[in-house]
Amino acid sequence: MEKINLTVGDVMTKPVFVIRANDTAHHAAMYMSSKEIGCLVVMEDKLVVGIITERDLINRVIVCNKDPEEIIIRD
Repeated sequence: MEKINLTVGDVMTKPVFVIRANDTAHHAAMYMSSKEIGCLVVMEDKLVVGIITERDLINRVIVCNKDPEEIIIRD
């Protein structure tokens, strides 16, 4: 098997889309849908504090039958 040397910059899309930690899961889902992307970098103040993915929204909101308009990304 051939070894491939890639950096994050080689596979990352630009621009990087971000969301605030105090936004709702609904807002995150709407934003991802409008941009046709599968994840968002989560920011608090000027710090990156995490990432939220479509899978997070499915497993932690929809499957748990939680209201996406009440769930805060930070949670």
